[in-house]
This record gives sequence, structure tokens and C-alpha cells, in this order.
Amino acid sequence: MSLDRDLLDRRSFFAAGAGLGLFCLPALARLEGAPDPVKLGLVNSLFREIPSGLVLLGLQPFKTYLDAEMEVNSKLVAGGDPFQLAEQLKSGGLHLGVFHGTEFAWAKQRYSKLKPLFIAVNGEPSLSAHLLVRKESRYRTIKDLYQKVLIVPGRTREHCWMFLERRCVKPGTKPRAYFEELFRVADVFQAMDQVQSGRSTAVLVDGADWTAFQKAEPKKAANLRPLLSSEPLPCALLASWEGALEPKLVNKFTTGMLNAHKSDKGRELLKVMRITGFQAIPDDFNKQLEAAAKAYPPPAKG
Repeated sequence: MSLDRDLLDRRSFFAAGAGLGLFCLPALARLEGAPDPVKLGLVNSLFREIPSGLVLLGLQPFKTYLDAEMEVNSKLVAGGDPFQLAEQLKSGGLHLGVFHGTEFAWAKQRYSKLKPLFIAVNGEPSLSAHLLVRKESRYRTIKDLYQKVLIVPGRTREHCWMFLERRCVKPGTKPRAYFEELFRVADVFQAMDQVQSGRSTAVLVDGADWTAFQKAEPKKAANLRPLLSSEPLPCALLASWEGALEPKLVNKFTTGMLNAHKSDKGRELLKVMRITGFQAIPDDFNKQLEAAAKAYPPPAKG
């Protein structure tokens, strides 16, 4: 019997956020010229498995850190889909926006003045997703997994869902219709262990988790192989509208977030967010965006 998805994700996410939510930094004088409040919108795909209210609550440590680094009063809000979020940045209704990388690529095509400030990384400055099967299995193509059980670990990242929906099933086919069951397992290492031991058929994993499993459990990882892998994809990021915020505000915030890994509170924040750090926008980021939008075209304009 699979774990209840909502219970699994709500407990793990809220517990992480609540643990950090207890730390509060002293109120600071507001930076001159800063909006009050600085409104930060979160793209709605962040809420795929967790209710928006719970996400906003769990990310309060991010708000606390943001307020301290920028010397502002900030407010986190649900920003809608990537195009709605971009439109609100354009109009000034929002000042900053959190996007998934591929969705930012879509929005950037329509809103050229969107400016990425930094990316959130989990080891590498790009993302990937894999569908893993047991090495000795007879499965050779995705067709071989039709009406088989697929494990999807708890809190699976958005780029993995996009890979599953766009690359692992035929267009217009829902994964829940293609596979016999999307079986939820709380821990991603446990999920891979079930497949390598022959207790399950296949598992959907993030590239960083697959790399970590290979390092931590090399003998078990040797029993697995990717049946299908995604292209390299751009990381999630924070963006603003070009020229909408004072440069000193943007520079102060960007510098503070890029240095988050250097402080105890910053490292705790990164742990809650399940990333290893923030990094400057890569030199080839525009190429990454173009490739992502080509491989995963945006939905038809409605």
C-alpha cells in the first residue's frame, strides 16, 4: 500500500520549515529606496504537491533571511503560473519572482526584460531527471513499462514531473493512466533500493539524488541503470523586472544570497530548501534557456 501523498509531503515540508521558523533576526532599519513591502511571488508549480498556504509557511525562514540581507520588509505571495508571475513583475505588482528554470525559459520568450539574479543549485549548475530500472531487467524502452508500477519519491522536484509528463508518456497521456500505479515512497534512497533489490519495477529520480546514491551506495547503485534520462535543464532561480528595483538593493540581496553557505543560519536555510547553495547566473544561461524551451515547449498561449 502506498503512503498517502499529501500526508507524506505536508509532514516532511512543514517539519523542516517549522524547525527553522523559530529563529528570528532582529528588526533592521529599512534600506532607503526599498519598496515596503518587497513582494516576492512564487510560481504555482511550487505548490504541485503541497498546498500554497503550507509552502508559504514553510518558506518563512527564507523571508526572514531575505529581510536581514536586504534590510527590508518582505512578503511572500503565490504568483500564479510563470506568465502571470512575469506579468506581475512587469506591472510592479511584484518585485521579485521565484521560477523553475524551464518555466522561466517560457516566460522569458514573452517578457524579454525579465532579469535572472541567481540560480539555486543542488551540487551542479544544471538539473536532470532519470527513470531508473534494475540493470539486469528486460526493460529496454519506455514502452516496456506500460502498466507497470513506477515509484515516485516524496517531494519530487518539478523538473522530474515535467520529464515524466513530457518524455515518459505519449503526448496527451497522463502518467497515472500509462503506469499501473505511481507508488509513493517517502525517502528517495529507499525508493532506489526497492528497485535495485527487485522489489519494484522503476523509479523516477532527480539527477542529484542519483549521483548521491551512487556515491553512498555504490554496490546497490551498480544494480541500477537509467532507462531514460532528461536533457540538462536550467536550475530554479530568482528574477526581477529589469530596472524595477534600485541597483543597490539588488546587489545587496544577490551578494547576501550568494554567501548564504558561509553562515550557520544560511546553511540551515539551504537545508530546508534542499539545495547546496545559490550561484551567479552561468555564462551560458541563455543557451540553457533556449535549449530547455525547445525540448519542453511552453503550453499554447491561451
